[in-house]
Amino acid sequence: MLKNKKVLFIDVGSHECQEINALTQSNFFLTLLYLKRFLLNLVVKDTIAPSILEFIKFLIIRKRLLSKIKFCFFAIEPNWRHFRLKLYQKIDYVFCFGLQKLNTDIEMKYLSFKSIEKKCQGANLFEENGNINLSEIIPVLDTDYFCDNILKKILNEYPDDNMPKIILRLNCEGTEDDIIYSFNKKYSKLLLCVLGSLDDVRKKKGLQKAEILDQYLIKNSIDFSRFSSNMNTWPKTIKFLEDKLK
Repeated sequence: MLKNKKVLFIDVGSHECQEINALTQSNFFLTLLYLKRFLLNLVVKDTIAPSILEFIKFLIIRKRLLSKIKFCFFAIEPNWRHFRLKLYQKIDYVFCFGLQKLNTDIEMKYLSFKSIEKKCQGANLFEENGNINLSEIIPVLDTDYFCDNILKKILNEYPDDNMPKIILRLNCEGTEDDIIYSFNKKYSKLLLCVLGSLDDVRKKKGLQKAEILDQYLIKNSIDFSRFSSNMNTWPKTIKFLEDKLK
């Protein structure tokens, strides 16, 4: 079947690529993962897996969606330790830098971690601790610069009459608002929706910045769906994507 729509799935803060896994791994792999989470769900307080019926519906919709849509996957992850995962070898574009609104095109910054386990999720650009060394210095690109140069170069490979839509999947420890503002400013006609989590904007920048972002999404008709490593978010998001890509 000829896939009639092309989509750039840009994952900023890809970490261990759980969300890309949700869209690309085999049914067998995801079913084994689901069974493990389902059993854990019997003993943990928080819900980490949907019902069996919801998971089956997720697989059905996912198959239908992937038969019609040609996805091109971007992974943008500042913590180079995650790149040892095999999935990164299969992703179309992989970048090792941070994205943030800057006064210059690029800066070198320290990457800080929530714990001494530096392969953990949650590395960020806002906090410094006493254990920083040279291996934690990373390039950080201005969000406008990324859109005007790197992303533009990739988009130039497509014909003007068949430009792909853009899906943003964000979990980048507080710079989500910077990225949304730049992408919508530069590519509002291509930006289809935003997935992920926006909670870190409030945690890192405060309630006022989070409220400004919420109002911006409403004003600019940018749809959002929560999508994370928690499998409980997968059924709703896959249906959300199918509706957006009709």
